Amino acid sequence: MSRVVRMSKRELEQAIALSRKGNTAEALEKITPKRARNDDLAAAGGRSRGSQRAHASGAEFQAEVRASLETLAIAGLCVYAEGNPRVGGAPGSMFPVEATKVDFQVLTTGIPIAFDCKAVHDRAEISIASLVGTEKAQTKLERQIRYLLDFRRHGGIAFLFVSEPARSRAWLVFQLQTLVDGGAVPLRTLEKERGGIPARIVDHCPALEPNPRPLGPKWTILEAALRYGRKTLPLESPYRESGVE
Repeated sequence: MSRVVRMSKRELEQAIALSRKGNTAEALEKITPKRARNDDLAAAGGRSRGSQRAHASGAEFQAEVRASLETLAIAGLCVYAEGNPRVGGAPGSMFPVEATKVDFQVLTTGIPIAFDCKAVHDRAEISIASLVGTEKAQTKLERQIRYLLDFRRHGGIAFLFVSEPARSRAWLVFQLQTLVDGGAVPLRTLEKERGGIPARIVDHCPALEPNPRPLGPKWTILEAALRYGRKTLPLESPYRESGVE
């Protein structure tokens, strides 16, 4: 049975314009009945399509990092734990009894490391508002970043590990105070040649690419964390290195 789609003239014109530009996905989104769109949004926990995409990419990225840490742990190079909150209640009706901290905490060569994984799409810079959408999610992220700052003050290396899946690249973001203060941290710039052809990525934060080999960790996160993070340690830390690039 066909469904009658009620839409305004403006929405119809926008859908036609998007279709002519070849943007079929957004054109179809425009002509989807609002009730269906709202039902889809409710089923997704109130997340928009963009938020759903970022959430899925972030979960996949976190799984890759988890597998990388597991490989390093099996090799005896570290021990790690995921930062999930403690829970209470009976199975099937469990609930968190403390605020969520961060994704991973690691100990390697006597140095504690803590970080949270995030995924972005086509962003040259990040801020708390650009990483998460809702006010509740922003409050949670700010709490996580403050936890990382406190972790650093107590002698550990702390950062956000931000991935851009479309470019197979990830950055270690150490400028946590800038984010808490409401600022933005630049990740990369795309330098272009004549004619607008992307030439290369200029990184503004320490960058990693995934390991192309089938063996070994996909992300050499600990090596990068130690290399770039030691200069962020407190001045009194015996592990601090001021000359790290």
